[in-house]
Amino acid sequence: MKIFLKSWIFLLSLLIIFSCGGKEERKQSFFNKGMELFEKGDYKKAQLEFKNAIKIDPKFAKGYYMVGLCAYRLRNLTQAFKYFNTATTLDPNLFDAHIKMGFIYIIAREPEKALEKAELVLKKEAKNTEALLLKATALKFQNKKEEAIKILKEIISLDPKKAQAYISLAQLYEVKNDLALAEETLKTGLKNNPKNLSLNLALASFYESQKRFKEAEAFYKKAIGLSKEDRAKLILVRFYTRISEFDKAKEITNYLIKAHPEDYKYHLTLAAILLKEKKITEAEKTLKKAIETFNEPEIYLFLADLYKQQGKEKPYLDILKQCVKSAKESPLLFKARNLLATYYLEKRENKLAFDEINAVLEKNPKNLEAHFLKAKYHLNMKQANEAIAELRFVLKEKPKFLDAYRLLARAYFMNGQIELAEDTLKEALKIKEDDLESKFLLAQVYFKKHDLKEAEREFEEILKIAPNHIPTLILLGDTYLIQGKIEKSKKVYNKALNLSPKNPFIYHKLGIIEKGQKNFDKAINHFKEALKIKKDFLEALIELTRCYVAKKEYQKAIAKCREYLNLVPKHEFYIQNLLGEVYLRAKKPKKAEEAFLKAISIKPEAPNTYYNLARVYKYLFPKETAKNYEKIIKTELKDSPHAWFILALLYEQEGKYKKVESCYQYILNKYPEHAAAANNLAFLYVEKMKTDENLKKARNLIDKVIKKFPNHPDFLDTSGWIHYHLKNYEKALSDLREAIRINPDKPIYHYHLGMTYKAMGQLTLAKAELIKATKENINFPGKALALKLYKK
Repeated sequence: MKIFLKSWIFLLSLLIIFSCGGKEERKQSFFNKGMELFEKGDYKKAQLEFKNAIKIDPKFAKGYYMVGLCAYRLRNLTQAFKYFNTATTLDPNLFDAHIKMGFIYIIAREPEKALEKAELVLKKEAKNTEALLLKATALKFQNKKEEAIKILKEIISLDPKKAQAYISLAQLYEVKNDLALAEETLKTGLKNNPKNLSLNLALASFYESQKRFKEAEAFYKKAIGLSKEDRAKLILVRFYTRISEFDKAKEITNYLIKAHPEDYKYHLTLAAILLKEKKITEAEKTLKKAIETFNEPEIYLFLADLYKQQGKEKPYLDILKQCVKSAKESPLLFKARNLLATYYLEKRENKLAFDEINAVLEKNPKNLEAHFLKAKYHLNMKQANEAIAELRFVLKEKPKFLDAYRLLARAYFMNGQIELAEDTLKEALKIKEDDLESKFLLAQVYFKKHDLKEAEREFEEILKIAPNHIPTLILLGDTYLIQGKIEKSKKVYNKALNLSPKNPFIYHKLGIIEKGQKNFDKAINHFKEALKIKKDFLEALIELTRCYVAKKEYQKAIAKCREYLNLVPKHEFYIQNLLGEVYLRAKKPKKAEEAFLKAISIKPEAPNTYYNLARVYKYLFPKETAKNYEKIIKTELKDSPHAWFILALLYEQEGKYKKVESCYQYILNKYPEHAAAANNLAFLYVEKMKTDENLKKARNLIDKVIKKFPNHPDFLDTSGWIHYHLKNYEKALSDLREAIRINPDKPIYHYHLGMTYKAMGQLTLAKAELIKATKENINFPGKALALKLYKK
């Protein structure tokens, strides 16, 4: 056994030695193959070889660096950063990886972090020109121009052939408006590097920006001459297109089409020139012909974009659907489906949008655009929590995606999570501090929170950036109006109206101001203008009618309602309600009754109309309102729970509490889940019909309601008041505090809490709550007692 064991150990040792040697050889083989492909510019295949190398040796720092460099060349900067980061963790002396990470920070607009990377390298290699260039670029982003210029000059002295140093230096001189020095810098760079493509292009671009087109043309041609590829001629094509020399642009493009019949992209270039020339029909023909020849998804998408710009919805949809069929396994299949989903979402065709989004995610589960669109779908469906989950995933993968931040803020807003909406928008503004849409949404959040000073400040800041932004002008006007700054409000509304004279909503707002100041004739004119532009503008019709009523011009009000019953039949319910109000004010109760009953027949589920009808009976039968209302319930209202609810309130006003109890019990027998009826009956038992038995009934009723609606302040208040009467003071305290946390502005809640504190012997707290309860001019059951108690 011992001899066998020794032999086995010896063989195992040999196996380990040889397998290690094999691993190292295989790793190096993959790495060398990757380097060959990298040198040829085949970065995708090279990346696969480097990945194979790091699979064999997960601590191979240079392998990670090369995977990152391939991603960097392929412009996949997120992936590049990840691999550079791993490489520098394994080997901190991979300085080029640090520098590349620094330039990624520059692209991400994080110059401070870029500067840290530059300094890290410069501590060990003070004359590393790439690190110095990174430092100069970071300083330029921080607006430290003179420091950046000094470093760029140092780079040039160290390496006179460093083309990017000349280009960056010239750009800084251009920013300083020292154009002669900018030109001289580029010329010096070219003198030292006459065959450098970037410098030739930079000088050509400089001349183009100065409208020195002949000189620009010469240097673009020189740059093209430095390249062996025909594709470089596109540089000149784009230049000619930009300066509207379309014939020259088309001549070169047609040459490229003939010289390279296999390359469809030149056909796209020709179509782009024709579009710039405003030759839409020719561009469309060019693209259709290219589709027949090549059947490439990119051509379909180009044509789809053309149709979209023209507002041709059917051709746009058709071409996208054709693209989906032609794309098959192309990555552009996902783009086409996402565009279809976007279109359907805009049209609120949510089911069709959902199908397209799911088709993308089935094949590509990490497609961020599809996840983003899925969030939009959920918002369309009022599913805020689902939208939030999608957007969190998107932002985890793409942390600088501004559109996702804005949409996430909207989702929080929809969910009532106002503070989270505010925080999200502040994060968006850290990415881009002058982002107009984020600032506008943040101002709306402040407006929603009734933080009017902050809303006003934010809206005014937006107008400094975009003085003619109409939505901001309108909301700033609203903010001023709520604060009573009438003249300021009128001023911004009028400015908005000058910019958008066909905007009915601005006329409506101006009408509201004039009506509030009792300038009824001016208000009437504004509301009429609003209705001329938007005939179905219900709010404007309501306000116009109320202006006539305020002037006691009842016939005009009635005539206007009758006119709009014919003009806008879709609003018949609201107009009948409005007509009923006018008749009631005109002391024509029978006509009012007729209008309200008609409104109820159209929309029996709307509770307010039943209340309006009760007002008619209060007018007709002031002493027997409830009795007559009950008659109409049984003959006309088909046992509506809303009608019985109003009847209960009428009997309560008359002090007929047994009748009130019967009404609520009738509702609960037919509709056991009617929470408001259960709440009111429970409150009735406590306030007006208090016995031990009724207190038990009250508790049973409210417990069921709270189970279903645990965050409703009225129900919590009732629960607290019941527990107060049951002497369960701790439970009463808990419910009442929660009710006040949700809605701190209701005096009766403070009265109930004050009484609870009093019962518990906490008199200072009791007095504070009773003062809050009585400071507003609002009546509630127990107010007289509250006044008496706190004065004691």
